[in-house]
Amino acid sequence: MNQLNIYDHIGIQSDPLMQKLEQLERGKSVALEDMKVFLNHSGLYEISTEETHDCCRDLKRCYDYVNNYLKSRTD
Repeated sequence: MNQLNIYDHIGIQSDPLMQKLEQLERGKSVALEDMKVFLNHSGLYEISTEETHDCCRDLKRCYDYVNNYLKSRTD
């Protein structure tokens, strides 16, 4: 069963996670629990944890990736 959160209903633009990712500037990173998201100079979102390093080409995909990862840690 998929777990929903309030932002699935009111819009992800209100989600503090999305707001943090939107504020990210090229060449900067943000720490989210044990995950780090870095917006590189090419505009790609690099996502890293101890176990993995992945990349997303746009903000929405990055949000979905990070959100799913964080949800899986609370299940």
